[in-house]
Amino acid sequence: MKSPWVKQIRDYEGNTLMQTCLQELTAFLDYHKHHPDPARSITAPDQLLEVASAFFQLKGNAVKSQVEDVEFERHRRAVEKLAVEVCGRGYRGLEPSTTAKEEEPAELLPVWPEDVVGNQEYLAAGLRLARDVAGYDFEVGRNPKKLNPVLFGQGSPGCGKTITAHAIGNYFLKYCKERGVAARFLVIRRTDWASSFQNASATQLIKIFKEQVHGFQGVVGVYWPDIDTAFAARSDPGMRSEESNILGASFGIFDGTLIPKSGKWFLMCDANYMNMDEATLSRISQDPHKIKGPNSAEDFVELMRDKKLKDFIDMLQLSDQEWLQIGQLCIDSEFSGRNVEAICQNILTRVQDVEPPPEYYQVGFAERQRILRELARPMTYQDIRDLMNRFSEFEMAAEEQNQADQFQTRVKEIVLNLSAQKAALQSLGEK
Repeated sequence: MKSPWVKQIRDYEGNTLMQTCLQELTAFLDYHKHHPDPARSITAPDQLLEVASAFFQLKGNAVKSQVEDVEFERHRRAVEKLAVEVCGRGYRGLEPSTTAKEEEPAELLPVWPEDVVGNQEYLAAGLRLARDVAGYDFEVGRNPKKLNPVLFGQGSPGCGKTITAHAIGNYFLKYCKERGVAARFLVIRRTDWASSFQNASATQLIKIFKEQVHGFQGVVGVYWPDIDTAFAARSDPGMRSEESNILGASFGIFDGTLIPKSGKWFLMCDANYMNMDEATLSRISQDPHKIKGPNSAEDFVELMRDKKLKDFIDMLQLSDQEWLQIGQLCIDSEFSGRNVEAICQNILTRVQDVEPPPEYYQVGFAERQRILRELARPMTYQDIRDLMNRFSEFEMAAEEQNQADQFQTRVKEIVLNLSAQKAALQSLGEK
């Protein structure tokens, strides 16, 4: 039997459908509040989310079933050709889809300052800025310390920019929590200012800073990765002046005209390349840092032996001198931190490249780990050196080309999406 709102899909407009849907949700929750089966009744606030989720799952299934009817076929086919974004989640038709390629993580990665190798000057500057912002005086409405809230770092892909920023973010939140200071840390995603589905722009970015940064009753840290992709698009000859002005409006973040530089927030931003116009560079480079990542043989030894490979270090039969030679090979091959991470993953794969016995599949996780440990294959200095040489020969060239192609693709994507948004707004205005 179909619920009333199913029939209303074709008979009523959106507001009526929403009212009916909410009424049915309320009735659904009331029913489960006094459900005849005690195991299914709502007895704690946490169960409200589960029951509400079940309601919307049933509703979604009903809609999908209904639109298969021939009466709705042409509408369904039309919707399947549209890409729509709702609250950051993309849909094509009624199915979820990815909103952007290689989307930056919105949540902080589980890393801490002690996990960062190299980048110590940039890390120290970020930690100092985080501590300074934590001292904001809410009663007076300003920070007793004079500080520059924008920290800018430039470094090649894979040098550890993201890991360093996320480590500072986690440190900031923990530091504030220990001192009873309300705090949040935001990661600006590309979809926050250049949606692949046309309905987000720098206007949304400005809204984030006004509401979630300035309007938040606490101190705030913000990380804006790959800022060069945004402002490289600003100078693209294919961009209309109106769209350039939209991105240019975000200059107010750096100038202090959008939200005041009162010392209650700080912004970390980074770039792979310095291909931005002079106006942009003069604003974001108020406290510039060159991010090099690991840049000595000792740094690479620490990254590989002491961090990435520490769980299987007894399987790697290298002397201290041989480890230093491995570190020097990283420098000679111009490996980035990301390259070394991939190499370490390959080493761990080789060490555990064994055929487990039949009982492996019948035991628990800890026992499986023990079996793999016993069967692990040791690697020598020459084994690791050969693996690194192959990586250098076959993968470095491809990665460099991929990074350049990815940057150009992002710039073109931003220009195209903002142009589409402008065209859509003009079309609606004409109607």
